[in-house]
Order: sequence, then structure tokens, then C-alpha cells
Amino acid sequence: MANLTWGNGVLTLSNGEQRKFSILGGKVLETGVATNVFTGEVYNLNNVDDFEGTYFGAAQKISIVKSKGEAIVNDGKCVVIKARTVGHGPQLSAPAPGGIEISFTD
Repeated sequence: MANLTWGNGVLTLSNGEQRKFSILGGKVLETGVATNVFTGEVYNLNNVDDFEGTYFGAAQKISIVKSKGEAIVNDGKCVVIKARTVGHGPQLSAPAPGGIEISFTD
């Protein structure tokens, strides 16, 4: 089973500037329903425009009622995102090989 997921977030730069972004990606073997809130850090971001793009990586996500998960993904410009989540509700999923797309919305 594969499906598309959507999300949005805010990238806060070291100078305090904030940029809104959206996420479109796929998951495989997903079951159940969950609500997640991610927080994390971005590494190797020398140009803010390098944040947009396709990210690939590893994620671990198994939520049974309430659980923690984490993901480390990177794009072709060597930007790395390390994110942590707390999920609510039953869910089991694995990242799709096609990666996720991040785009600025502002």
C-alpha cells in the first residue's frame, strides 16, 4: 500500500526570519491514523533556497497510542534535516523510495 501525505511547517533561520513550507511525500505500508508534530534541526544550509527540493533518507515510525519517531533526510545539495516527532494514534509506516518534496509557500 502506498499513499501521499501532506504537511506544512516553518523554517526559522538563525537571524529570526521565518519561511513557511509545505511537504508532499509518499509512504509505503502505512496503516492506521496518526497526528504528528515535528521539531528538528537543519544542517549545511548555506543558502535558504537550498532548503527546497527532494529529500531522501531513513525514518523510524511506529506509533501505538503515543510514541516517538525520528527521521534524518538529505537532499542533493547536502542539506540535512534531523527531525523528531511525537505521534498520537495507531500507525505503522515506512518511507517511500521516492522521497519527500519540500517547497516554500511564502
